[in-house]
Amino acid sequence: MNNSCQTSHTLHLAGCDVKPFNGFFSDFSSVDVPSDRRESSLSLGSNFAFDSSLGTICENTSLDQSLIAKSWSYSVGDSLDFRFGQQKINRKLKFTLQSVARDLLCKDNEFKALNTCCRVSVAKDGFVSIGCSPQHNLSFFGGLATCGSVWLCPVCSSKIAAVRVSELEFCIREHLFQDASNNAVYMLVLTASHSIGDSLSYLEKKLSEARQIFWRTGYVRKLLGDLNMIGRVTSHEVTFSVRNGFHPHDHVLIFSDCISYENMKVYEEKLRNAWISALNRVGLAGNEHSFRFSGGNLTSEYVNKLGLECTLGHIKRGKIVGDTEHFSPFQMLNYISEHGESDSLSLVLMSAFKEYAYSIKGKQQLKYSRGLKDYFGLSDISDSDCLSCEPSDSFTVLYFDSSDYKKLLVSDLRCSVLNFFDSADYSSGIKLLLDIGVSIRFIHDSVLDILKKEGIFIKLE
Repeated sequence: MNNSCQTSHTLHLAGCDVKPFNGFFSDFSSVDVPSDRRESSLSLGSNFAFDSSLGTICENTSLDQSLIAKSWSYSVGDSLDFRFGQQKINRKLKFTLQSVARDLLCKDNEFKALNTCCRVSVAKDGFVSIGCSPQHNLSFFGGLATCGSVWLCPVCSSKIAAVRVSELEFCIREHLFQDASNNAVYMLVLTASHSIGDSLSYLEKKLSEARQIFWRTGYVRKLLGDLNMIGRVTSHEVTFSVRNGFHPHDHVLIFSDCISYENMKVYEEKLRNAWISALNRVGLAGNEHSFRFSGGNLTSEYVNKLGLECTLGHIKRGKIVGDTEHFSPFQMLNYISEHGESDSLSLVLMSAFKEYAYSIKGKQQLKYSRGLKDYFGLSDISDSDCLSCEPSDSFTVLYFDSSDYKKLLVSDLRCSVLNFFDSADYSSGIKLLLDIGVSIRFIHDSVLDILKKEGIFIKLE
């Protein structure tokens, strides 16, 4: 069969070319960053990208030292290249947790997109494809619906996070490399006192009000002006504990061209007072735990945490604070998956996850202040574009009817099939598809040649 329906465009991410992917039906316009910004950040390619420090940012050294060491050769592409290779990690777990979330929310049309994510074809010809990236030993399905939920879907969230973390790593390294003697990245953590009786929707509403008051206060603007703040990146998160209920909080990375670590305690006290004042004005309370201001290694640890979440590497255990376990939303899903409805804590987490889903819907998870992406030469890439990114060497191995994809769902063999294609074991992967009754419509010529050399001849339907 002719494969003329394949279309590929290039998505440029500060030094790395990746192709948007939606099976072989991609049709996206190129997204470019200014050439001078791309060229200012040289890339050493995959050899650098798979360095053991990439994405972990050296936990045991301060941020400015550990990042500057390799800034001269770092780009968004380096980190993204590394994270493409990580996409297969915990693949089955992602599908499992997605299924748990779907089961919890399936009765509400508000989450219809989650119910169809990775389960139905959206390709105009009704096909589902399998693509491969030999460079990354990575395979993936194409032509399937995606929900794009960073809050509720472990599959979509990990793909989007791979791009977002890569962008953030690039900004930090690029900023510190521009002027290592003066530039700094600080981190604020903003939250409020809360208890098990506080609904998440109430806390989210009040925190949003306090946030606006805080950032618009002239006194805060002056303090940040003294730090020569260039811009900020805000990441919003929610955790839950049985003892204290929901814990919504912001991590704010402050990009500054004024190193003032020796005065951090002074700034921390003044900014904390301003934040607690903002909380009080909207009816919330705060204490010493409601605000943190730091720089150096704590910032690196936070970016490391984000990288870990791309692969669900943090999923097995919630964070223990004192004697209380705090669960991220996906950790809730994992506990529910492992313990089921017979466990009392599992029932509590089921209820909590549903409340979380309704309260967080429509909110933005990661936000750059105005002009900061332009400052670093980053395009404003949508979440849907993030989901469409694939490595530049990827190609469509084969495709088949979407009706046959249901056979993979019923038999729970999606991961088994992809595992074969990850390692370029095309014959085993194709054999597994044929064994469950999948009718293959197209196989790439290069793969057909490999099969013929192995004495395998496939009749295409």
